[in-house]
Amino acid sequence: MILQEYLETLINCSKKNIDDFSGLFNKLLINIQNVIDLDLLYSNVSVKLNQSKDSEKIKNISLFDLGVKRKIKKNSLFIQIDEDYKRFFPFILLREALYCFVPQAIAQNQTIRIIINLILEFELEKFRHLDEWKLIYQEGFIELNINSPIFHTIDKFLRPDGLNLSESSIRFFFEYLRDSIQLITEAKESFRDNLIKEYILRTSRFIFNDDIIEAIRILIEIFCKVKNYKALIEYQNYFKEFKQNDKISTDLSLRRFTEGVKWINEVSFISPTYEINWQLIDIGWYSCSLTFHPAINKKKIDRILKKFPFIISPRSSPGKFSYAISFWLISPKIYEKDLIRFIEKLEEFGYIINKTLVFYREFYNNSINLNYFRNFYKRGRLINPNHPNYDEKYEISFENNYGSQRLQRETSLLDTMILENVSQWNIVAIGFERRTNVFRLLKSRIIYEILSQKNLIKNIKKKVQIIQDNDEIIQFFITLLENNKKFGFFYIKEYLEGIKKYLELVDKILSQNADIKNVFQFQEFIKKKGIFNKLDESILFNRTQLKKDVFNRFIPLYYSNFETYKKQLNHISILTDLFNYCFKLKIFNINALMRIIEDKSLSEKIYIKKQEKLDHIRKNIKKRKITGTVVDQTIEEFYNAKPPLLIPYMVNTLNTSNFAKYYLELILKCSPEIIKILSKIKIYFPRFIFEYGLNPFTKKRNIIIKIYIVNLNSVEKELLISIFFNFFKDEIISIKRYFFDGFVDLPEIRSYYDLESQSFFYTKDLFEQFFHYVKTVLGNQFKPIKETPIRNQNIFWTSTSNLDKLINNVEDRLSRQQINFNAQKLKELESFHSNLENIILNIQNFKQVKKSNFFKQYIKSIKFIPNFHNYGLSHYFLYIRPLDVNQIDFRLLFNNTFQKIKFQASIDKSQSFFISYFFPFRTPNTTYINWLSKSKRIILEYCIFYIKTIYYILNFHRNLDSNGWDLDHKKFKTHIQQILFNPKFKKQPLEIKTFELREPSKFQFLGPDIPNFIKLNSIYRTESIDIKSIVGTKKYSQEKAIIDLLNDKHIFPYLKLKNLDFQDKIYIILINLNKETIEKIIRIFKFF
Repeated sequence: MILQEYLETLINCSKKNIDDFSGLFNKLLINIQNVIDLDLLYSNVSVKLNQSKDSEKIKNISLFDLGVKRKIKKNSLFIQIDEDYKRFFPFILLREALYCFVPQAIAQNQTIRIIINLILEFELEKFRHLDEWKLIYQEGFIELNINSPIFHTIDKFLRPDGLNLSESSIRFFFEYLRDSIQLITEAKESFRDNLIKEYILRTSRFIFNDDIIEAIRILIEIFCKVKNYKALIEYQNYFKEFKQNDKISTDLSLRRFTEGVKWINEVSFISPTYEINWQLIDIGWYSCSLTFHPAINKKKIDRILKKFPFIISPRSSPGKFSYAISFWLISPKIYEKDLIRFIEKLEEFGYIINKTLVFYREFYNNSINLNYFRNFYKRGRLINPNHPNYDEKYEISFENNYGSQRLQRETSLLDTMILENVSQWNIVAIGFERRTNVFRLLKSRIIYEILSQKNLIKNIKKKVQIIQDNDEIIQFFITLLENNKKFGFFYIKEYLEGIKKYLELVDKILSQNADIKNVFQFQEFIKKKGIFNKLDESILFNRTQLKKDVFNRFIPLYYSNFETYKKQLNHISILTDLFNYCFKLKIFNINALMRIIEDKSLSEKIYIKKQEKLDHIRKNIKKRKITGTVVDQTIEEFYNAKPPLLIPYMVNTLNTSNFAKYYLELILKCSPEIIKILSKIKIYFPRFIFEYGLNPFTKKRNIIIKIYIVNLNSVEKELLISIFFNFFKDEIISIKRYFFDGFVDLPEIRSYYDLESQSFFYTKDLFEQFFHYVKTVLGNQFKPIKETPIRNQNIFWTSTSNLDKLINNVEDRLSRQQINFNAQKLKELESFHSNLENIILNIQNFKQVKKSNFFKQYIKSIKFIPNFHNYGLSHYFLYIRPLDVNQIDFRLLFNNTFQKIKFQASIDKSQSFFISYFFPFRTPNTTYINWLSKSKRIILEYCIFYIKTIYYILNFHRNLDSNGWDLDHKKFKTHIQQILFNPKFKKQPLEIKTFELREPSKFQFLGPDIPNFIKLNSIYRTESIDIKSIVGTKKYSQEKAIIDLLNDKHIFPYLKLKNLDFQDKIYIILINLNKETIEKIIRIFKFF
């Protein structure tokens, strides 16, 4: 507990006057400071009781500031607490004390304040006014449209049972706030999810323990046999019984097993989950992958994905201009035909060039190899089943064959709540804890669901009445709908939200800058100081229609008729709320919305009818008490059904993504032979999932495979894909890597549950209106593109089909690594990099440096880049993706100046290539490429370019310390935003080495016979020679060539490093860049 010895005093402070109010508060601050191990954010905090007359009483405008008035002056905080809230003093004092550790920049964040309120409830659970306090907040959450029950699911995070570890989790919470200020400011909506994911990843490091893993294995085995978990005492009895009867085999004693289970419950994220056979309750689970037309901007695709109905965990595949995505969909089956038709229309309009959809899941297998968590396993390796410590009993596999029957009962709201809770992480749902917590949570969710529906109806009624009673708003509304009806509901909603946010920012700027007198001055202001400071906002507002309306309509109106401007801003706010309420009520039809506005009697009838039904539902729920018996009986009924609706699962909450970060998805044709191969090879990987079902477009069964694997380098990736190719050959549809963090965010299935009809809601308007939106965003139809499958994939892959070879290659690479992040050595390395050319030129000095510890530790080789421009040549790079690889003559494509070729570690209908050549300066031989693209028209994507300038950054002090790399993508995003939107942003200076590949002199004789070219030819063929193996040795002629070329600045040396845990190279091709953009990109990559 945070309060410790102050708890009793704090609780009693509402019963009597406190003589030393500030003294108690300061002791509380010190105690919290000791618990969370963080400094107070204010130099001075003063608390006093406000006992003034009613006219001077504190007026609260925020639920989260109840009874308090605050004032911040410089770095001092002054708090007044209203005496009228005396009965809530413990809550208020503790809340204000916790607020003192929240940075001011995020102090108003609603999610943070909700979580702090939960901390109050947990810490003061014995306080007699707790229920009254909860009631105030519950009603406030409903009014503010806050889904409070989703926050109650993180009580596991805030208050573990048994081991009194709340201090550590709360410490983590406040540490996270300090480390993620910018991120929290930018991503308010995803803050809770990010917090939970970070907690799961952090705690998952402690699971690598043999006793814990053995306890997990036994838990899974018992749980799958008995199918439920109610209390630890039951499992202790099961353990004794099963061990005595030889149903389980283990060296664990009962005491060690009990300790392991307690740890799992109190510290980890693991829970006794169930797999849900969704089809039995008319819900479909679909796997979908789409490849968009290469001409479609990624920003537009992201807009669509954010609004795609029923989408779960979208993930993208890198490597092409065509944006490839994979995702799951979970929806009422009644939408199945609409979904299929929607994807077909995407293809008909040319928006997508490839598609796969698998539904009617027939079989599912999720396998996890717990050997990866045991003490003998060395991190980063692939496990060898022949290792002497390897044990087959830790190969855990869940599998199920799904029936197509329907559950013979109607699904209630309680049923949907239970189903949502039994399939997720312990931290957000049911875990190995007291059942009373679960019942409390379920009851809270059901009450909230009904109250929020009731509040939603009340709010929409209020907004409609405001519109109906105001002719100006009605006209504004009708004009808006008539002008935008063809764009659909989703576009109008997005437009209103965007214009509202845009105008709020504009209004703020104009009100704070009275010297801006007209549109021109406002535009000049924006050019100098900007208007946005977030990537998402910039992308949102970089839309033609929004900008056009703001600058051509609203800003001129601001100056010509301020009163009318304010009225229209108010109209937009009202209509934005209306569309949000309609979205929640699933009213997507524009005509229906217009009828509700135009016909007062119709809208009134709808409200009355809905209100009566909700009241009836609430009465029925009150009659049916939600007790432990009811919940357990429901769960039991579900797992005993024939076929079962719930199947004991649990393996899905064992996290592997903290070390298995390389994620592959394979789509194969389904056959018994393929399934046999999959069953054999799955043990090699930390997590291996496969399922099969029907593809409605091909009318054939496909297998979808998802593999979580440790990071591999490029050679190992090629070997892995070669192995898969040789296993599956012509049965392969695609093999792709996707960016995915491993967290599957299940939707709230009750969002389409109709409380009135006690069934899942359907409207044909959903996908119809969504396609209107898609057409509006993506524009006119594209000419359909058809890729021809590659007939001979053998040209890309080796003949290897032995996974043991891959295991040995990874083992060999890692065994030669000696990872070390010594601060002094890294400093010496940076100094060496800064003076590299001068050190090499001083041969004796270079010989001494080669003997130093940092050199031996970190320098793999010293390579160089030639300045071919001095010889009238350019090093060109061609990226190309053919529509039909079969028609490519690679002899003509490579020609006699070909240097290297790279291609993706993936298999698809086509393949993309990255090829390097030497050509005469600015005169590339593109004859064959032009013929393929313009005459044959079989090139989908290509670009060719040469290098003019090279920027080399070597930076360790920002992202590397003795504990390893700290390359948080969220911090990188914050860094990008600072560069793009904050003109005052300055990072400490960082050296960038620049190598200009200047143009050849018009007065210089160029050709292969000049001395420097002959020297270069002796040390460079298809790639550079290693300078460290030449300079300072007896290879004098090559050494002289290097020294001469360095002196003449004809080569640019650079370091290739080792033992720093680098994984692979990443190539990013950005086209059509201007000078200003290039400068920003350089500043952005200073992050690394």
